[in-house]
Amino acid sequence: MRVAAFPSDDSGCGWYRIRFAAQHLASLGHDIVIDPPLGYYRDPSGDEPTRLYLDADVAVVQRISTATGAAFVQALKDHGHRVIIDVDDDLDALHRGHPYLAEVDGSQPGRHRRYLHDACQAADVVTVTTPALADRYGYGRAVVLPNLIPARYLTHRRVRSKRTAEPLLVGWTGRPISHIGDAGVMGG
Repeated sequence: MRVAAFPSDDSGCGWYRIRFAAQHLASLGHDIVIDPPLGYYRDPSGDEPTRLYLDADVAVVQRISTATGAAFVQALKDHGHRVIIDVDDDLDALHRGHPYLAEVDGSQPGRHRRYLHDACQAADVVTVTTPALADRYGYGRAVVLPNLIPARYLTHRRVRSKRTAEPLLVGWTGRPISHIGDAGVMGG
């Protein structure tokens, strides 16, 4: 089985949820390609309409928020490909003032959160990070694949010297532009 992976971006989400997993699977010998080329062809007899050509059995597509993305998913389905949609954010629950809200509230032509719902309804499987997202976007076909870190990270104890007032430093990989307030829950 050949898998084609289509990350939503080239930053954290695209890497953590799609690219790293695809690279790891490929290193284990699985037939997986990332951002593969797409083609369209017309049946030489003229009896068939233009068809989508993708050299893969399954397409993994991440976080759709555009009309073009939803149409792409439907074209994949129409041409016999299995489709998995990956969702790791609740685009229906963005608060007022969130910088990504304009991407999904319909204020920009061709962009709206309903396209994510359309794609998820058409998908064979929807992978999500939480049960709440499974309820929102799964349409009965959700699989929860939580974001994970190695268990040993959760048991690491930092030895702090009593002689210094050095503050505790905590690493965080989120993007402040799209995860407003996330780091703030830790307080000072």
